[in-house]
Amino acid sequence: MQRRMSRVPSDADPCLRRVLVAMMISDTDIDAEEVATVRRIYTELTGGSLSADELKAEVAAALRDGLDVAGVVAQTGAALDLDTRQRILSAAFEVASADGFVVEEEEAALEAVASALGLDAEQSRTTLSGLIS
Repeated sequence: MQRRMSRVPSDADPCLRRVLVAMMISDTDIDAEEVATVRRIYTELTGGSLSADELKAEVAAALRDGLDVAGVVAQTGAALDLDTRQRILSAAFEVASADGFVVEEEEAALEAVASALGLDAEQSRTTLSGLIS
């Protein structure tokens, strides 16, 4: 299911990080496939690296403090162009499906991310239809 994605602008980084972490914790089961997928996607989309320790710290902070993904994404994602918002939603789907399936909690998180990114149902469907096999 790996797809090569082009890089996102640097101002998309906070939004991307929050979305990736939100997708990891949405089903309360963080597995090795999700961690590897998040790290790979982050590198692919930003050109930077996200160490396992950095990711672990971000997940711990999100679990401790709560992660208002809709609020953060709506704040930082609103200024992003449509293509970037669609790539972030695609990245979220890759994390959700990293373990081979998408559970109900992950579906709800994907819907929340799409909505917070300002993507309507048609834009979300178009974005995700090419990823679902």
